Amino acid sequence: GVQTCALPILRELGLPVRDVNVSEVAALNQKANRLRDELWISVRDFLAQRACRIPKDDSLRADLVTPKYSFTSSGKLQVESKAEMKKRLRRSPDYADAMALTFAGRGAMVGGRMASWVPGKPLRRRISIV
Repeated sequence: GVQTCALPILRELGLPVRDVNVSEVAALNQKANRLRDELWISVRDFLAQRACRIPKDDSLRADLVTPKYSFTSSGKLQVESKAEMKKRLRRSPDYADAMALTFAGRGAMVGGRMASWVPGKPLRRRISIV
């Protein structure tokens, strides 16, 4: 995707970029199945407040209304996978994915237990499964 390809370029420019593993468990929203689902829910909730503006970009706006969702057997919300969206639309929702990733920083700080970040390494939360 766009985010993966852009990381080396952004690092070369000296920008503080972070790798985010969206397949991790949800960080703050227990109703979300994975972190990716939580990030998309965060975007939805942010936009629902109507106290914001987004660029007048047709690609971004189309991406934001693209995903379908379902519920897992345990009742957690699951946003349609990127692969399923690509198959259905014949394009990738890269613009909305990029917007969703801007919400990833909050989840990394859950309980103030974020590991110190090392450039070039994925951002990881110290969460133990009991």
